[in-house]
Amino acid sequence: MAVAIGMLLPAAALAQPAREVDTLANLVNAYRADPGACDGRPAAPAAALDPQPALAQVRIGAGTFIESALERAGYAAAQAQAVYVTGPEDAEAAMTVLAQKYCKVLLSDRFSAVGSYREGATW
Repeated sequence: MAVAIGMLLPAAALAQPAREVDTLANLVNAYRADPGACDGRPAAPAAALDPQPALAQVRIGAGTFIESALERAGYAAAQAQAVYVTGPEDAEAAMTVLAQKYCKVLLSDRFSAVGSYREGATW
């Protein structure tokens, strides 16, 4: 994700078509609009995140400092967090796993923007 705040949904080899990662960003917003439960408790809806192309260009790997990676991409963020999953073959499956593992992050009001990318089986 005004104050520049971002949430990254990153990954790991050959970037996938923009359509798939755009779909994931849209699925994050759909989840935020109607989350159902988070950690077994009812969850309140959260405002939609602004899809940011700059965030979709950021590559986070082991040992990467998020702030530095965002700065190199020309994106200033007051707060950022990267979350990822490996294994899902499509955006819908990735969202299911992300919601299970990272529901609190996905629903946080600390973020105003989202960017995602896919490399291989990592989202």
